Amino acid sequence: MKRIFAFLFAAAALAGCSDDNGGDGGKDIQLAPGTPKDYTIFADETSGTPSEGISFTTTGPWRATVAETRAEVSGGSPSWVTVSPDHGDAAGDYTITIGLGVNATGKDRRATITIECGSTKITITVEQKGTTEEGEVPDEDDDDPAVPEPSVRKLVSRIDQTIDYWSGCEDRFDTDTYVFKYDDRDRIVEYSIEVDRDGSVSDRRVCRLDYSVADEIRIEEAYDFSDGGMPERYTVSLNDAGYVRHVELPTAISTPFVCDFGYDDAGRLIRQEWSAGYSSGWTTFDYTDGVVSGGTVCDDEGENSADGFERYFGDVKNDLLNIDPNALFMGGLLYDGTENYSDILGPLDRLALLRLVGRGSDRYVVRYDGGDESVSGDEMGSWPEPNVTVHQSSEYCEYEWDETLRYAFNDDGSIATVSQEELCTRIRYEYDIVVGDELVNPDYPEGGYKCTIANETRTPVGKGTNTYIYTFTYR
Repeated sequence: MKRIFAFLFAAAALAGCSDDNGGDGGKDIQLAPGTPKDYTIFADETSGTPSEGISFTTTGPWRATVAETRAEVSGGSPSWVTVSPDHGDAAGDYTITIGLGVNATGKDRRATITIECGSTKITITVEQKGTTEEGEVPDEDDDDPAVPEPSVRKLVSRIDQTIDYWSGCEDRFDTDTYVFKYDDRDRIVEYSIEVDRDGSVSDRRVCRLDYSVADEIRIEEAYDFSDGGMPERYTVSLNDAGYVRHVELPTAISTPFVCDFGYDDAGRLIRQEWSAGYSSGWTTFDYTDGVVSGGTVCDDEGENSADGFERYFGDVKNDLLNIDPNALFMGGLLYDGTENYSDILGPLDRLALLRLVGRGSDRYVVRYDGGDESVSGDEMGSWPEPNVTVHQSSEYCEYEWDETLRYAFNDDGSIATVSQEELCTRIRYEYDIVVGDELVNPDYPEGGYKCTIANETRTPVGKGTNTYIYTFTYR
């Protein structure tokens, strides 16, 4: 499939909310009577709220974001604290719980949870001590990270893209196969992407990930590690939330492609800055209702923008799988300095697929414009015989995407398949080749005579549908 989300966005300002933290809330959100706004717990405790949670009432949709208050923290939400649920889509009564990881740092840490509804904000503060009630520092092995480990999500082991062709379509297109391998901690340590064209491998990428150094992932990439070639190597630096902060990608020249990422308090990517040799640029990303809706890209040629991308997303939450399926259809969202003519996602988009570039969009993308195209026969440039008119005919297909992505789900809510239809029209192309007596190249008579094409007609002779299907397999 071709992909629509190029790195071209428009700034779309989100409506701001005024801060109303007085009393138990404002006109749009009300805490339950007597609910405290400050909590202090010990290092080995993993619940930041009472067992009954924090209850409140809203007049409309709401969201909760988490931010750490340490001055040295920048970008992303802290990895040791989570809120569940973190949003609601309508007015009503809600209860949230705050989960914490064991604090093995020996230092106190503090986070604020901001609940927003309409023009009102309420702030909850949680402080976790650096020691237990007995004054001891817990072992790091006892840490229970608040960010869900892959084991509490569905682990994808394979994605097969296939095409169910209409009988009248003789063209064949690329299909992809993704295979993911895990370690005993359910982390992806190797994945491969193989592109197949009509039964033959046309491209391939194998990546290995090494987590042995704290706050880093060391990556090796190769076409095939068994072929004896030298793999590309680069290191991804992570922020406190476990998202990519800095990466330097190898290039065909001596200068690497250097990229830095910034995130908002909710852990969503809001800025990408890059440089390569004498070129540099940046991209900003805006969000509406938890999904990417636009942004701005600036490079050596100036600034460009687009917006309105929120219309491409549906209502189903994108939080169950350990990978981000949206990345399959949003290739080009992250600029990686290359002109990627392969069907394989670029290296930064693949990091997004692994949920390493922020939390992504909260819901699945459901509209995708693959673009229209046609595949036809060869054009005539010369003819071996002079002074003749030759009638010719051929057939080809024109293609138009149905924009809708259709999801089928398993009983546990995980994706079973994602499919999209491509409308095919078979065209009979008839024309005359009119040949004169002028050679294309007088010094090379074997090159034939100049000719023109006349009396062209294109007649639809059949219609059908190709169906592209992504099938998900789990461990």
